[in-house]
Amino acid sequence: MNIFFLGGKEGLNTKLLAIFVIFCHTVGERRYKNMATMNVSLPDPMKAWVESQVDGGQYGNASDYVRDLIRRDQKERDQIKTLQAAITKGIESGISDRSMQDILKEARSKAKATKDAL
Repeated sequence: MNIFFLGGKEGLNTKLLAIFVIFCHTVGERRYKNMATMNVSLPDPMKAWVESQVDGGQYGNASDYVRDLIRRDQKERDQIKTLQAAITKGIESGISDRSMQDILKEARSKAKATKDAL
């Protein structure tokens, strides 16, 4: 990768930014050694949205933005899967013979113990 710098003092920020971008690109390449290319078709409003996210400076390019969305989606789906497993376990455990007051008392006791342990 060849980068040429022009300018005096005002070019210093540009140089630092370029060094940072190269560093992030290099780290990203190491993190994802076997990256595949995927073409995605988007309607114009969605394309504009992606571009606005990149132009906002939070993402280096559209691929960074899409990777972030995928990571977030994976995390959300894992959380939903965990929650669904807890719901299924509760349903399969059957109806309790304890009163609601007993259940709440036990839950409050466990919550207090957890809080005290912190």
